Parts: sequence; structure tokens; C-alpha cells
Amino acid sequence: MSAAEQRAFAHADAHADDHLRRLCDQLRQPTVSATGDGLRAAAGRLREWLQRLGFDARLLGEGSHPLVAGARRTVPGAPTVLLYGHYDVQPPGERALWSGAPFEPRIADGRVYARGAADNKGQHVAQLLALETVLACEGELPCNVVVVLDGEEEIGSPHLAATVGRHRELLAADVVVVADGPGHPDGRVRIIAGCRGCLSFELSVTTARRDLHSGNWGGVAPNAAWELVRALAALRGADGALTVPGLEPDPAHVGPLRSAARTLPVDLDAVRSDSGIARLDAPAARGFHERLIAWPALSVNVLAAGPCDPAAAGAAIPAHASARCDLRLVPGQEPEQALAALRRRLAEVAPEVTLRPTGGAMAPAASPVDSPLLARLEAAVARGQGAAPLVEPLVGGSLPLATWQRQLGCPAYIVTYADHDCATHAPDENITLDAFRRGIRSGIATLFAFGEAAA
Repeated sequence: MSAAEQRAFAHADAHADDHLRRLCDQLRQPTVSATGDGLRAAAGRLREWLQRLGFDARLLGEGSHPLVAGARRTVPGAPTVLLYGHYDVQPPGERALWSGAPFEPRIADGRVYARGAADNKGQHVAQLLALETVLACEGELPCNVVVVLDGEEEIGSPHLAATVGRHRELLAADVVVVADGPGHPDGRVRIIAGCRGCLSFELSVTTARRDLHSGNWGGVAPNAAWELVRALAALRGADGALTVPGLEPDPAHVGPLRSAARTLPVDLDAVRSDSGIARLDAPAARGFHERLIAWPALSVNVLAAGPCDPAAAGAAIPAHASARCDLRLVPGQEPEQALAALRRRLAEVAPEVTLRPTGGAMAPAASPVDSPLLARLEAAVARGQGAAPLVEPLVGGSLPLATWQRQLGCPAYIVTYADHDCATHAPDENITLDAFRRGIRSGIATLFAFGEAAA
């Protein structure tokens, strides 16, 4: 560790209380992309923050979901690292399930509880504070830096790729570091070289002008709920395998992932206990990590037919039924091709069912795990965390990593600053004070690590 890095670590420790206050200020601002609540005001403040740090900072895109982007290129010959995060959050959901107000940070038991604490404000604020700390100590950054803060990640980043494509010169970088996601249950930070893609869609069917009396019409009128269930059953077999021609994983892409998956640690008893699941989903023969990184997965998120209020449900045949679904894609699969395969399958087995894409689709992505850039990042995170990270080839969730590979031609790696039990997207979302502080230190070490690459 260099003397400059040691100075920055000491400065961050001395300002820990102020850093926590700054995080809480960000958490108090609702920034729900599903509704647009608070996004433009928050984006303006983030742009001002970057401008104070000497960045050429702008709001890109139109409407209430701007992309906050800034560049500081003041170190000739040094590489450029792009730090990506998102300032939008999920809706808080049912308020009664929270221990306090979702947008009023509550500090208890060494954790900060608030919507966005882990996903993603606690993590991208740590990156911004790392920049601020190094500048305060050294007056200059050790490498060139681009910051991109997305206002649409929680709705699939539908405009990110086009916006990045229009501003390649401003955003050009050698490597992208995404601070996002939960750490491993054993306490280690994870560095992840890729992610599955995601295609969100809705299936719907209407069989009559109105709901019909089940006594007068039962056995005569088609039941929308049965028609929808039959369509869903045609997409996945009883053994758990997808039955959609065209969605078979390409062995050339997923073969190495399946091999790597077998080496990743997992405590299945702890997984079952923590989640409350009695067993893993079918097919039973697939390993835990293999399921998450080497196989596509079709999920039914919401299933609806008839009145939503059970008290209003009578002996009726529902005339309309719908299902919100998502399909996670593995490397070698593209959202457009997957959508076409689903349409062909439904046209064959359930032509009366309508498929409508919802939200933005994300392609899967995989960056090299043998890159010198990843080696530098791994060493930096180890210094910041005080322990070696766990390096994984892919994560089961979806992030817009493919955008950076395809628009900027550079690798992208995820670093998880949050805790494994951070309750992302759930009530009482949180981040520990220790994880937040170690995230700042890891951000500092990352800047110096890429600065050393210039030498």
C-alpha cells in the first residue's frame, strides 16, 4: 500500500461521521423510477456534486429520468475507469412492513435502514466519497475517471445503451467498475465478471366480454385462467426444463460457466434456512450456482384472474387473466431472439394468448476473468476490505453490463459493497456501517490501483 493510499484511508476514517450524514442526505430523497418521483431533483444534486469534484458533469437524456454523467481526464497516459451506479430505487412497497419510514434513514444495530441503502445509494455514494477523499488528500486523482449514475436501472435501463452510444467520446473508458449487489454469506466481497440478461413480458388472454356465472356457464364458456395456465405450462415442463425451441443454451458459451460453477462455495442448509425454501427447484440434478449462471430461468412474477379482492370473488368464470413474467438469459442468448422464440411457441400451443414486452430488456454479458485489469481490481478490493474477495464468472441477476462492452468496447466488473443480508428490494433494506466504510476504502484503493497501471 502506497503512502498516498494510507493517507486517503486515514482521511476517510477521520470523516466517517460526515460520510454517514452525506449518505443519509441521499437516502432521504425519494427517487422511484417506476413513478418518476424525485428523480430530476436528485440528478441535479448529483451533477453539482461531480462538478465540485472537477468533473465535466452533465445530465444526459430527456424527461424525468436523466443519466448523470461526468468525466475528469487530467492524468495523461493513465487508464480511464468508469464508475457506474444507479440513483433510482424500487418503490417502498407496503409501508406497514417497514420498521420506520422508508425514506427516513434509521440507524440501529450498526446498520442504516432505508430504501436504497444497499441498492444502490450506499454503494455509489461510497464511490463518490472515495473520489472526494483522494482529491482532498492529493489534489489530483491517480487515474482518469468517468462517473455514470443511471436513473432507470430499476425499470431495465431502457435508454442507457442509446444514450451511451450518442456520448461515446465523453464516456470512453478502459474498464467499468459497477458497485452493486450483495456480498457472499461468508462475509467476502464478490467481484463478478458478468451477468445474466433479462426479458420482462406480460401474457394475457380474454375469453368473454365479462365474467360469467360458473353455474350457468361452467363447462360451456372458456375460462381465461385455465387458458393462461395451459399456456404457461407449455413453456416449462414438469421436470423444470424450458420447453421453448430456440431457448436452449449454447454449450460453447455456458460449458465453461458450468465448470466454474462447481468450484463456487455454497452452504445449501444456510440457503434453505435463510430463504425459507424447502428444496431447490427442478431439475434436481443441477447444482446451485450452475442454475444461476449457466441456465436460463423463466419466472412467473404476478398471476391474476378475476377480482383482486377475495371478498368480492363469487362463483364466476373470469373473462380475463394475465401473468407478469421474466426470463433470465445466459451468454449466447439475445433478448430479441428469446422474444421471437416465445412468440413462436405461444402461436403453436396457445394462439389466443397475447405476449407484450414490459420494461427494458438486458442482454447477458461476460468479461474475461484472466484480464490484468481484473487482477488489479482484485488486489485493490483486497486492500480496501482487508480480505481477499471471491471472484465469480457470472451473477444470476441482471445489470446493463452488455452496454459497456458493446458501446464502449471495454470489460465491466461488478464489486459488491453491500452485505449478503441487505434486504434488497424488500422492506427494511439496509447496509451496515462497516460495509459502507469498507466500500469507500475499496473505492480509494481501486483508483490508486488503476493509477499504478500507467507506470
